[in-house]
Amino acid sequence: MSEIEVSTGARSSVDTDELHERAMYLDMLAATVSAWRFDVREAVAAVASVPEAAPYDFARDDLVAATAALERASDQAARVGAAASVAASAYGTADRVANSLMDWAGGLAGRAFGFLAARALPALIAPMASAAGAALPVVLPALVAAGVVWANPVSRRAVASLGADFGAWVTAQSRHVANPAAVGLIRAAVSATDDVVAGALRAPRGAMDAGLVGVVSSPLVAATARALDTPVSVTPVGSGRSVVAPASVAEVAARIPANAPGQPQVRVEKYQTGDGAASWAVYVGSTVEFGVGESAEAFDLESAVGSMAGEDGAAYRAVVQAMEDAGVGAADPVALAGHSQGGLVAAAVAESGDYAVDSLVTFGAPTAQIPAADGVPTVVVEHSDDLIPALAGQAPADDARTVVARDTFSREQEGDSLMSAHSIEEYARTAELMDRSDDQRLAEFREALVRSVPEGAPGSSVDYRADRVLP
Repeated sequence: MSEIEVSTGARSSVDTDELHERAMYLDMLAATVSAWRFDVREAVAAVASVPEAAPYDFARDDLVAATAALERASDQAARVGAAASVAASAYGTADRVANSLMDWAGGLAGRAFGFLAARALPALIAPMASAAGAALPVVLPALVAAGVVWANPVSRRAVASLGADFGAWVTAQSRHVANPAAVGLIRAAVSATDDVVAGALRAPRGAMDAGLVGVVSSPLVAATARALDTPVSVTPVGSGRSVVAPASVAEVAARIPANAPGQPQVRVEKYQTGDGAASWAVYVGSTVEFGVGESAEAFDLESAVGSMAGEDGAAYRAVVQAMEDAGVGAADPVALAGHSQGGLVAAAVAESGDYAVDSLVTFGAPTAQIPAADGVPTVVVEHSDDLIPALAGQAPADDARTVVARDTFSREQEGDSLMSAHSIEEYARTAELMDRSDDQRLAEFREALVRSVPEGAPGSSVDYRADRVLP
């Protein structure tokens, strides 16, 4: 059994793409067998009509039997191929209907919960406030006693020791939180949150589709991200170096910059094709700083939230500026790849339509709500126990997007943590499995990687560092 699952992101376990592929193979087999039958029939006719073939007349009965067997095989292959094609279409239709019903039912339940919770909240607050007032005479002396204890250095060291032990235990056990079931619940919860908010606000059903309601996609979040945002300064690091074009998904993953503080977050490579035209590849790293407004880091949490809200966050603008500085033209073929927030930004650049994107691959990125760009071979790589992609909610099934999933939770190793499944090193292992896969969709994507740039074509690479321009 393969360690990776390849699909279009549908929620059923039936791979309709594979059924269509098998149907095509069966149709080809039927045509080939039919051609063989024609050749054998010609041999039978030759034995009967050509005098020189008389010595081979003993084989006529066998040839006639072979003709009949080939005819049956051709008919059976054609029938099974047609049945597989019909089944694939039926499964695809059923999957789309099931997804629509699940989304409708989940949305209805979320809106109902939000409506009821909003109505019940005032009734809950009054008793809680009354209870808090009654407990105040007890709580105040307890707080004073705690302050006295905390003033004692011995007490502080004891509490610190207990806190360190508890923190170590949480770190050791955190890997068990990031399991496929928990990640699935988070993804479902995020998808339902907008419905809950809409129900609480009594918003009309079309408000979410219009972008007027939502936790991440709402205008309020976008406006807040825009207000907190700052200009970005992008500078090349070093004078560049010689490279050759990647020929595999693993090589692409290996070129994505690491999320190290103070280091470059974007890499732009330029290749020269045989006709002298330029082709490009852009690799975008993940989030470096998880604070908001705490440093000059452009790839921070603020930028990620802004990008998820549909804004041109600091990281997005940094990538565009790096591409402009490198000389990437609007009509130049460019391959995009990114990890985590870098994948989110790469998907947004591809979806913008401002560049002639040849291919897009994202690793562990929350891109569920970004539609695949028309005509762009797109592969989304997600670990089923990675929390970060789940933060974008449930992605709609999209035939234009190939989803590669892998469960890293089952191969738990010493030193694993809550974010182990999200590391670029773990995704690099998945990329190696993708290169070894014989799945037709991945084979076509590997071909797309070398479509504009031949394997091993010479080129140059420049790293870019992006910083916020703080007031």
